[in-house]
Amino acid sequence: MPNPAPQTQANPKVEEFIALAQETVDFLETQDDLSMQNGSVSHCLQDFRKAVLDLNGSVDPALILEDSRIRNIRTPLLQKLAAIEYGVEEKSKKKFADDPDLTMEKLGFYWGRGYHGKLVNREVAAMKQYGLIDDNTQKIAFIGSGPVPLTAIDLHKATGCEIICIDSSEEAVNLSKKVIDKLGLADKIKIHHAQGEEFDFDGCEMV
Repeated sequence: MPNPAPQTQANPKVEEFIALAQETVDFLETQDDLSMQNGSVSHCLQDFRKAVLDLNGSVDPALILEDSRIRNIRTPLLQKLAAIEYGVEEKSKKKFADDPDLTMEKLGFYWGRGYHGKLVNREVAAMKQYGLIDDNTQKIAFIGSGPVPLTAIDLHKATGCEIICIDSSEEAVNLSKKVIDKLGLADKIKIHHAQGEEFDFDGCEMV
């Protein structure tokens, strides 16, 4: 009688994260209020963000992303996370744009700011690792920069490059221009009102 095929041993970290991801989407689906003013939602998101960051460099992402359990919840989870982020931006956009004394320090109070900066730094490191940008890169385009262009600001800080922001929302463009002007970054970060698929990216080395 042939020996049975050996069973692949489950990775405890992967299993723990998948369980948390399922708990996260299950919980968020019960919440009518997905704002950060809902303390339960805020704590849930903090736990999820921490779990994602703790996996960095210790687990092959494919083990998680290709797991059928994650595939089954990926779309509803991303929809809930997008709704939460949109709500945070909606609450913060006019506050920053209307602040006559806006500083980088004040931007630091934006919810999740610490995680956000770390994420951009990792993205930049990955771009350099795979040769997408280098020390000679001058201009990077960012599509969908939003009313509070934190990614553009962090991208400029991390690379020194000129950042070309494109957003299809006229309101988002007007608000983000105010933020950039107040921070004295208008010569480094340019904001354009346009559809991403119609924008002329000539001169941009990375999109």
